Amino acid sequence: MQYYRPMLPALLFATLLAIAPSARALPPPTSGDPSVISGRTLGNGQILLAAGVGWPGFWAKGLFSPTRAIDIGVRGDVLYGSPLLGFGTGIGGEVSVPMRIHLWASGDMDFSVAPRPFFAMGDGSLVGERNLFAGSFGYALGLDLQGLLGIQVSDTVTLTVGAGSDLAYANVPDNSASGDIIAGFYGVAGVEAIFSGTTLLFARMQGGYGFSPGRLFDSNANLRLSFGVAYQL
Repeated sequence: MQYYRPMLPALLFATLLAIAPSARALPPPTSGDPSVISGRTLGNGQILLAAGVGWPGFWAKGLFSPTRAIDIGVRGDVLYGSPLLGFGTGIGGEVSVPMRIHLWASGDMDFSVAPRPFFAMGDGSLVGERNLFAGSFGYALGLDLQGLLGIQVSDTVTLTVGAGSDLAYANVPDNSASGDIIAGFYGVAGVEAIFSGTTLLFARMQGGYGFSPGRLFDSNANLRLSFGVAYQL
């Protein structure tokens, strides 16, 4: 698997170029109401701060909208579970660059593509090691890519449905057999409720299945749960 080390960053870069058309040609969101998990982008010049807790950790992020149809930000996670597959526990962290690119709007519905390059590191158990190297240092570099449909069902409530896939290179340097490609596919569901115009509460779940070498992970489940709050400046 050493062949994939120089190839994965190039793959991430090529994917981002392919899904980022000219901002001037993209449709605006259907409303200016804040959203953190749906396909509705923030709107030109808006900033949103959010934090959540669940599985596999707790996190905080900031999003900025340089145009009416594109959001980009930074997110930091404190991990106590694997961010890739299964239910292995350990201590680690992750930094990522969440984005939303608004592609379609109709009525109260918005659809965006949401790429998120990420880098995670910590205990080897977080990248799938289960035995001798579970406590050794490990890391993962990858890309998460989602399609998100937001449906604003009332003035204050937005529902989210979608699907996604992630691809990562994971390695534990102490293990000479390590250096693996891990992939996952999943569905997304969530709800947001706005309070006082700029503050919202949200709940989000994703569930699916992944693929990895048989020696890794205690399960091929791709499960994420998150509950949190967001505030638009």
